[in-house]
Amino acid sequence: MKKIFCLPYAGGSSAIYYKWRRLMSDSLTIHPIELKGRGTRINEDFYEHIDEAVNDIYDLIKDQIRECDYALFGHSMGGRLVYKLYSKIAEMQQKKPNHIFFSGCGIPKTKKAEGMIHALPDNLFLQRIMDMGGTSEELLHNKELQQLYLPILRSDFKMLEEDVISENKTVMDCDITVLHGNNDKTISSDLICNWGHYTLGKCNFYTFEGNHFFIHQFSNEITDIINKTLR
Repeated sequence: MKKIFCLPYAGGSSAIYYKWRRLMSDSLTIHPIELKGRGTRINEDFYEHIDEAVNDIYDLIKDQIRECDYALFGHSMGGRLVYKLYSKIAEMQQKKPNHIFFSGCGIPKTKKAEGMIHALPDNLFLQRIMDMGGTSEELLHNKELQQLYLPILRSDFKMLEEDVISENKTVMDCDITVLHGNNDKTISSDLICNWGHYTLGKCNFYTFEGNHFFIHQFSNEITDIINKTLR
């Protein structure tokens, strides 16, 4: 039985992948990863930096990947975490994934964009989040939801924005698949197209009609790609 470990976008929990379970083939089991500070781990402290998150994820899966074929899937922030997780797995001389899926995620940028949004006042931070699409309008008007989700979002964006990207890129030795939305304004096309330079294997691309959060509109199509790719 093959496994696929799935990592969420900023502010997301493992719940975003639950409905995929009924869409996976019988030979594949999906394992959504719960990060600290949300979902079933809501009482745990947020990560201080991205390497802490990667180490935690590695500890969660290390016993499971020793004896089975597996793949990794990450959307947006999840894709960044997956990329770093691959390096951690290689560093620990563990069994590497057969395939990696990068969704709504460009290659790591060594030069940071100007301005960090995680430290903005609530109203400005929330507006930047809403501009990305995929976030319910209810969040704009519901103070209780804001109290719950804004700390998670701030922590995730702080982790991403303070990440130090090495000039020496990690080149993966497995096939990868890149999925992106054709109306995603958060990632430039060159950051998508250049994923092929980050693997020694094949790199396949799939484009969807949608913004950064196309993942919610195309569950059937994405899981079909996963099933066929890992068959």
